[in-house]
Amino acid sequence: MPTSISSDIPKPAKGGFFVGVTCPGCGGKLTLEDDFSILICSHCGSVLRVIMPEIPPAFLVPGRVNEREIRFSIDRFLKENNQPLTGSGLQHKHVYYPYWRLDAIQLKVRHRIEEKILNDGDDYDYREDRVKEVKTEIGLTPYSSTFQAGHAMESVPYTIGMRTQVVRMLPYSRDNFQDDYDALPVVRTSDEVLAEATTAVGHFTQLSTTEAGPNRTELLRPQISLVYFPYVIVESYQRGDFNRFVVDGLSARVLNHLDRPNSVEDSTPAAPIDLEFGHLDVDFHRCRNCGFDLPPVKSYVNVCDNCQCVCLNDDSQVTVDELLIAESDEAQQSQFYPFWSFHMGGQESARVRQLMGGIHESEWLTIPAFKIGNLEAMYRLSRRVSAALPKLEFKPLEATDSRFLPVTCGAQRAQDLANIVVFRGRMISNQAVGVNDINFKPQHARLLYVPFHEEHYFFVDSVLKAVTFERSIAGSISD
Repeated sequence: MPTSISSDIPKPAKGGFFVGVTCPGCGGKLTLEDDFSILICSHCGSVLRVIMPEIPPAFLVPGRVNEREIRFSIDRFLKENNQPLTGSGLQHKHVYYPYWRLDAIQLKVRHRIEEKILNDGDDYDYREDRVKEVKTEIGLTPYSSTFQAGHAMESVPYTIGMRTQVVRMLPYSRDNFQDDYDALPVVRTSDEVLAEATTAVGHFTQLSTTEAGPNRTELLRPQISLVYFPYVIVESYQRGDFNRFVVDGLSARVLNHLDRPNSVEDSTPAAPIDLEFGHLDVDFHRCRNCGFDLPPVKSYVNVCDNCQCVCLNDDSQVTVDELLIAESDEAQQSQFYPFWSFHMGGQESARVRQLMGGIHESEWLTIPAFKIGNLEAMYRLSRRVSAALPKLEFKPLEATDSRFLPVTCGAQRAQDLANIVVFRGRMISNQAVGVNDINFKPQHARLLYVPFHEEHYFFVDSVLKAVTFERSIAGSISD
């Protein structure tokens, strides 16, 4: 059963998800993008590192509209619906409504049937044999959604969709509250939201089942945060008629109009839950050993120029034992690409080699440490480098320079991709197993730098001249 894997993960748009924080050096305002890790303060030039909390962080979206804009928007809404315009005595209530934001990687397994036509090669025999073949495609796509975290309100949208990826946010704190704004309590836990999302994904999988077999969709490595979004509730009792308008606090767009006071949100609300919010922090990007400034490069691994200490920035649970570089006579004319290499001991090594079609005598499953948009290309490169490792000679890495590409795939994500590689092999073997049932735990992990040079449309390793990958893959590397 042929199986392929692909990825439709788009490149992140410039801008996007913003969080406002301050520089620990000068107190100047900083803007963090969604894929942040390392940044430089535009005010004092300090190299800074973002430290993410272990518990879900909370953010606040500031409102941007005033009462004049709100009234204009309501009057336009009323005019379009042939209703009288607003009068005096409008009452405004500004609220921050909480939403859980869930981000994950969505694993999709899709089966389809292809029909092939075979004949025996006899030019005088026009009989054809039709053979059906089941093909399986495995893909990774981003999953991002928002869910109501507060008391159910008829007039407030259940979700704000992808807006949290394109708006400016601040860390949640009383100091960042705007005048006249109140935050509504959280009544749903993150576990409830995750269960809801998992159920929804499961229902979609059942609907997409084909005659080739049951398709599957699973969420990997979910990350949850809390976002408070601004709304303005406007009420009036003009000429004895009740009207309630719910207005978007960013665009002033009228989201809902109610002409009755007894709506869902007037009922007894659910009891709020006690929550402890995580707060991201910004610190100087310095060597933990000598305190020297580390290079201002967005990389999960940095080597200190002063003491050559290795500093990992992804806060993963994976322990890296060694940083090695492959020796080559053409090192000066090459670029060094990073790879995570995980040691497989005993029976695990034999099983993984068999699933990958044999990777010679290698006991190290190796995953690219740079982002690759095409998952099938990642799988091929992983297998080639894993097979070539026993033939390469490595030495300890002492320093890096401009020839070394940044590590844009952290050790934890690389281990997730290793699980996907093993899962793919089991799918080919028709083993009924879920990716969450596979728990690949390497005994040791190391980071390798392998030299490659460009030849036509490919990059070729500068040692064996055997390991290749398409030049377009290198173009998909992002920081």
